[in-house]
Amino acid sequence: MVVSFALAMLLVLASVAAKLLVGLPPTVEYAVGLIFACLAVYGAIVQFSARCPACRFRIGLQSRLLLPPACPRCRVSFRPQPPA
Repeated sequence: MVVSFALAMLLVLASVAAKLLVGLPPTVEYAVGLIFACLAVYGAIVQFSARCPACRFRIGLQSRLLLPPACPRCRVSFRPQPPA
């Protein structure tokens, strides 16, 4: 998920820089916009398909872009326990 977000932001920055520096033909702008939209849809699908490994509860609908500390239904912790 983080890689998709970073790739999308890099694509936006590169397209804005290219447009400001040299200008882009409209077809290239549309292609970049389409790629960005596909990355956004992919990120949303990944986010909303996240499930708790213990009870299979969909946690993507209850959380923002970060993984919550524990499952809201079964309270299983998602954080690794430090070694003793």
